[in-house]
Amino acid sequence: MRANFVRMNNNITFIDKIIVPTSVKTDFLTRMQSTQQFLHALPDFIAQTTYERTDTDGNSVFLTATTWQDKAAIDNAQEALAAEYKRTGFDRAAYNKQMNIKREGGDLYHLLVD
Repeated sequence: MRANFVRMNNNITFIDKIIVPTSVKTDFLTRMQSTQQFLHALPDFIAQTTYERTDTDGNSVFLTATTWQDKAAIDNAQEALAAEYKRTGFDRAAYNKQMNIKREGGDLYHLLVD
């Protein structure tokens, strides 16, 4: 049987995978909550879901799925977040390196229905 999928709407979801050592999980969660609060206040934000599991090395693996009105909204959010990090002096790349946090993904997806 072949499913015929159609795009539900123009909304787009940014999915990110973040691997966090147990030793820095509490600090990471505080930083993540602050970032999520900032993003939730931006125009065209729709929803965010965060999932967590533990890998075989004991690290926390987070998947975040953040849905925006469209691709332009994601681009605007990324620019706004970069400006906020600059304003507050937060260097995400240095933070991730110092804490041994690994990021994978950052891919865009559309919701499909059959």
